[in-house]
Amino acid sequence: MSRSPGSSLSRYDQELRFLLKVLMVFRVATVTLLLGVAVMIQVKGSQALFFAPLFTVYLLVVSVYLVTIVLASVFNQVRNYPGFASFQIGVDLALFTLILFFTGGHSSPFAFLYLFSILWAALALKGGGYWTASASAILYGGVVDLQYYRLLLPPEVPEMADILLANPWDIMGRVFLHVTAFFAVAFLGHQISRRYRSAREELTERTVDLEKLRSLSDVVFESITSGIAVLEDGGKVRSMNSAAAQMLGLEGPVDRIVTTSEVFKGIPMESLMQKASLRVLNRWEGTYLSPDGEERVLGLSLSPLKYPEKGYVVIFQDLTDLRAMEVKLRTTEKLSAIGRMAASIAHEVRNPLASMSGSIQVLKKDLQLTGEDMHLMDIVLKETERLNDLVGNFLHYERPPSPRFEDVDLKEVVRDTASLLKPSTAGRDIDLVVELPDQPVILSVDVAQMRQIIMNLVRNSIEAIDGKGTIRVLLGRQQATDGGATVLTVSDDGIGIPAEILPEIFEPFKTTKKSGTGLGLAIVYQLVQIHKGSIDVQTRLGEGTSVMIRLAPGRTQ
Repeated sequence: MSRSPGSSLSRYDQELRFLLKVLMVFRVATVTLLLGVAVMIQVKGSQALFFAPLFTVYLLVVSVYLVTIVLASVFNQVRNYPGFASFQIGVDLALFTLILFFTGGHSSPFAFLYLFSILWAALALKGGGYWTASASAILYGGVVDLQYYRLLLPPEVPEMADILLANPWDIMGRVFLHVTAFFAVAFLGHQISRRYRSAREELTERTVDLEKLRSLSDVVFESITSGIAVLEDGGKVRSMNSAAAQMLGLEGPVDRIVTTSEVFKGIPMESLMQKASLRVLNRWEGTYLSPDGEERVLGLSLSPLKYPEKGYVVIFQDLTDLRAMEVKLRTTEKLSAIGRMAASIAHEVRNPLASMSGSIQVLKKDLQLTGEDMHLMDIVLKETERLNDLVGNFLHYERPPSPRFEDVDLKEVVRDTASLLKPSTAGRDIDLVVELPDQPVILSVDVAQMRQIIMNLVRNSIEAIDGKGTIRVLLGRQQATDGGATVLTVSDDGIGIPAEILPEIFEPFKTTKKSGTGLGLAIVYQLVQIHKGSIDVQTRLGEGTSVMIRLAPGRTQ
């Protein structure tokens, strides 16, 4: 697709290009009028036009036509329009001077033609009116002087001899009047041009400001996350933003007039518009049917447009997720209340449980039990102990003790905890390997809670190993480019964790062990969160599990 010649020009060049076309049309019209007058004179039998032979007039007209054709042919190739305009003004001044020369000089009626060039130059070129007026005055005065002193006369015009009989003061008066008129028109044209340019610049600035304001309003309209729709008085949708189209399940912007029943399906928009007109509608909330058939919750407010516009503006939000979140929040609050009640019950159960355990131990010692009775007594004591551990873990999870942070060497904490866990592997073919850095790792932690984390993870690993296996406890530090965090890793080569329950392993009471409580990993996750850390689990069924805990960067001393 080709571009028009003026599509890449500045505003000034575009205006100058238009004025140049006007100038060429005016030039052709002028010589055409001159040609018509000459023909009429010739038809009446005369052979001269204001002293000028008709042959000379015809030759002048043809020359102007040829020059105009040449200028028009190169017009679209011109890039320097001010220079081209100056050249054309020079051509016109030369043309008008020749017409003046051949039609009587000081007495020629065509001296007014200079005024058109002066006015055009004043409008088209900055300061062009004054130098065109100066050039016109020089040319006009020069022609009069040359003919007055008979230095240059048109050929075969004997009547021009009468110029010597003319009053010199009359000739000087005419020259003065013409020169005054030239500069008066130049001044007038300059004032018109200055006011026009000032008005044009002001209009341009206002147009730019208006475009910026319109662009800003469009950006704001599209940036608002709430849905906005503008309705006509008859209920048709005039426009809406992208958020509105997305909420209503429409593809792309609305580029055609649609009715509210097509867009707001299931919403009584006609009734709402009536209420909005009466100023009795504050806000409406209800369900609507999306294009995919899903019921969504929509909250909207509807207001009539201010005069002189007629219609309504609708602002609405999709509240589906918010209402679902509120339901979850209420459910969470209920569960939290149940949890607090369960914790109170567990606390109350723990005291009689301790009494029962102590009493059974005394009975076992005092009674002479043998055989099946002794076995049953051992089962009661074992289950009592397991129930006590369950209650203790539950209370620890529900009401964790407030952390007491202190700067310690985490390497020593890991080493001491591993030593306490060594007896747990006694009698089983399990190796507990501890790998620690050479330098101290000073970190602000709660020592008791860190020991609890390590013990829970290692005990889980012990229970996950069926037969021979290895448990590795590693303490290290990431590279500075990765954040420099302190990393504690506990890994084993046990049975692994099934993929379907991996997302739930940190939830309380989730366990795959026959005798587990499901609180060990939940407590670990809770304590890691207290220490502003993160926990990541990598597992493969049948190959083992690795739990990586990232804590704040440690420091050496």
